[in-house]
Amino acid sequence: MAHPSGLAARHVLLVDDEANFLAELKYYLGRRGWVVSTSDTPAGALAQLETHADIAVMVTDVRIADLDGFALASQVQRTYTGCNAVAVMVVTGHGELAGRGYADTSVDLPILPKPLAMRPFVTLLEAALERALTARAAGQAPGAPPLQ
Repeated sequence: MAHPSGLAARHVLLVDDEANFLAELKYYLGRRGWVVSTSDTPAGALAQLETHADIAVMVTDVRIADLDGFALASQVQRTYTGCNAVAVMVVTGHGELAGRGYADTSVDLPILPKPLAMRPFVTLLEAALERALTARAAGQAPGAPPLQ
């Protein structure tokens, strides 16, 4: 699916164990032209990424079942690079974590606080999409967004 701006489909994967948060964000982004897949578990998220090669951005909560969001983010960053690059964003409802960066061996990820301020979130989401698509075109891993 082509995006009006000329970009590939804006396909995002949302990973959170809060059903209401997923439903609201899926609705909001869907109304703005995004293709939205969701998962309430890390295993489900990894299965979605295997099934849908057009997912270019994953947004994960920090605290989810079975595997924390940081571990999921690290695994996705290591696995989905080059022509399959997936940019990762992390969100949390735990105030003590919001705003900090997660120091991975390769990328620093900002942690966005929930509830999300939607306009800034969408701006960051679109920047993540551009990083992923640029990385895919160049065959590299997507860079990290700046910590704010």
